Amino acid sequence: MCSVTSILPTERDRQQQSSSYLKARRLLLAIGEAGDCVGFVDYNATEAQIRFLWYALGHRSAGQQLLDSAEKALREAGATTATAFDVAYLPFHKNLSDRLMHVRALFSQNGYTLDGGEVYINWDHYVDALPQLQRQGTLPEGTELRVREIKLDLSRAESGVGLPRSAYETLPERDQPTHGVGTEVTAVAADGEVLGICRTLAANDYDASPALSRTCFVAWLGVPPDGGAHDKQRSGQGRGLGKRLLSQSLVQMQRRGFVNSIISTDYNNFRAQIFYTNFGYSVSDWTHSFTKDLSAAGSKLVRPRL
Repeated sequence: MCSVTSILPTERDRQQQSSSYLKARRLLLAIGEAGDCVGFVDYNATEAQIRFLWYALGHRSAGQQLLDSAEKALREAGATTATAFDVAYLPFHKNLSDRLMHVRALFSQNGYTLDGGEVYINWDHYVDALPQLQRQGTLPEGTELRVREIKLDLSRAESGVGLPRSAYETLPERDQPTHGVGTEVTAVAADGEVLGICRTLAANDYDASPALSRTCFVAWLGVPPDGGAHDKQRSGQGRGLGKRLLSQSLVQMQRRGFVNSIISTDYNNFRAQIFYTNFGYSVSDWTHSFTKDLSAAGSKLVRPRL
């Protein structure tokens, strides 16, 4: 048995939150018989969101209590549909990881259905392939590659990109690459039309973990199918332009001291998954989001035995 305790934000906390969305968040803890935390749920009733739920292995009843409590709060707020894990709860990680299979099973047995997801892929020590990378891909005739340095404002954590400079002060000097600086490689046609863009940033600009100190994050790679000018003859898709943009971006980041790379894409974007795995990346994790009908008809489920 366990008890569920709510951690409510103080008035000062509420005043310091930057949005009404954050002010509406609630956190419930499941406290075991030994006084330790055996689970938690983070939810926003006004947005009908269960942001995250976790329970320790062997404490399924705690997970069920937390889920029941969150759903009750959502219904009391007038929600008829619940979404779960449909937020970027951690840097680089959106949705629920398949590695938390017991949590996914809990939601599935409570009537939640798959709604979306991301696949996370990485390339450890991509610098070993630099000679081959520099020969990857081709440019359409008359196309020029332009390289621009990206500088991020790390003084504002709430900007969505970047952490306060103080977040890096605990890292040893050897684990500190050039924070706040990234690379944008753009393919531009002779008439100035942009045919594709690749933006790559320092992973530590999202997460100060020393494990990511030499890792770059490919934040965006886009090559419009129509070449950006409704002219399929000049499109770079399927012709190697994406490879050229990505390879040049990784080369530029290597010059800044990065040796590893990570990226994510939609779980059903099979074309992108083939592209990245052929390029050299490998899958590290699959994540998913879920929805549930909270109406009376949609909630008549057979409760799993605990």
